[in-house]
Amino acid sequence: MTVQNISMIIFFSHFFDSDEIIKKNFELLGVNVLVDFVKNADILLEKLKKGTYDIVFIKDGNDLSQASIILKQIQEISPAMPVVFVVENVNKELAEALIQDGAVDIITEKEFFSPTLTNTYFKAIKKSRMKKEENRLKEIIKRGQKFWFTVFDSVPELAFIIDEHRNIVRCNKPFANLFGKHPRDLENKIISELLPFKIFQKIDIDTFPQYFNEEFNGRSYAVTSAMFEFEGKKNIVFFMRDVTEVNKMREHLFQKDRYTLIGTLSSGIAHEINNPLTGIIGFAQMLKMMSGCNQHTELIDKILDCADRCKKIIESLLIYARQKPSTKSLESINDLIERTIDLVGYNLKKNNICVKKELSNIPVAFIDGQQLQQAIINMIINAQDAILSAKRDKGIIEIKTEFKEKEKMIYISIVDNGKGISKEIIGKIFDPFFTSKPFGEAMGLGLSIAYGIVKGHNGDISVETKEGVGTTFVIKLPLEI
Repeated sequence: MTVQNISMIIFFSHFFDSDEIIKKNFELLGVNVLVDFVKNADILLEKLKKGTYDIVFIKDGNDLSQASIILKQIQEISPAMPVVFVVENVNKELAEALIQDGAVDIITEKEFFSPTLTNTYFKAIKKSRMKKEENRLKEIIKRGQKFWFTVFDSVPELAFIIDEHRNIVRCNKPFANLFGKHPRDLENKIISELLPFKIFQKIDIDTFPQYFNEEFNGRSYAVTSAMFEFEGKKNIVFFMRDVTEVNKMREHLFQKDRYTLIGTLSSGIAHEINNPLTGIIGFAQMLKMMSGCNQHTELIDKILDCADRCKKIIESLLIYARQKPSTKSLESINDLIERTIDLVGYNLKKNNICVKKELSNIPVAFIDGQQLQQAIINMIINAQDAILSAKRDKGIIEIKTEFKEKEKMIYISIVDNGKGISKEIIGKIFDPFFTSKPFGEAMGLGLSIAYGIVKGHNGDISVETKEGVGTTFVIKLPLEI
């Protein structure tokens, strides 16, 4: 800003009578300057509202309270307007108060009315420019801080910063929301009191790992960290990303590939065993019909029983591997579930297990009713065994159906209050011949057969479990199958 750019000046005083002197002093500047003189505060404020002025001079005695009122009124109208006070004698208390309130300068009447007005004027303009620059820098800093906080709070990851004493320096809203708090409420809190991770019990900033994984409130988090210095102090910034669903998807894809390989292997094994098994059954039947073998009939029957059991295992393997042809037709899944419950109802009632049904209005589907019924029976029996293992006073199995229009998918949920499935074995429950029961009690084909049947219908099975609480199996079947 230069003096030539400032042409409008307004001078206010209740008892001003030297306007000619002031005008002459302004003429010493050598430029065309319009000086507007007012004696009434209301008129001053009205002129500031209507006109475009570059600076205001106020000569109103040494009344601090009155001067502060006028200054605040001017700032309300024009916050950036430079204001210079002209006083009889500079009072330190008055000057400091007015400067603090936003005045550009305080000068004496003697200085103002002398021929050195040019220097006074330049001095005021210089201070005005400095004040404006200071305000501009403050605004830039304020906007920068606001922008940084907005970005920090908008990051989807849970972000927080701690110092070398494990105190939280700052955190973003997603992190604070994890505890139902505002970010300010968590500042200066010890991180280990909020997140009971072993890694936070004792922190060595210089050797802290950059990547690690943790569990919290049933969710999985991938955590990255980085050390930085600020004002000579070391801090660590953390970003926690919820990878629960990603891990589930990764595990699902892994299991899908695994089951495909197992299915192929099962199919091959079944076909290889089937041929010699057919010979065993045939020769055993021939022995039974031969004369002189009557005394060995009991042993031959045992051979046939064992062979028949092997044959059933092979049929189950072929179902799992989707090698056995199915006969599909339009059927009501709700009706199929009702028939299935009738089949297993007596045994469930005998074991004090109640079946609760919540069957929604779902469309008929193109399914192999016999195979799907077998899958549901296997899953109900699995739920029954889990409840008996948990030794519940009263077992509950809930069966629900739902149709989701947008997905065009039919959902069948089977929920039990059994003992749940441990993390160690949940990835193996659909494997053929895997069982958690003692040797000889089960073949371990129930869930694997159910899985094969559902996959044969282009569907899927998912499981959610909590040890000591129960398990939920969800069958998803596409409407167009």
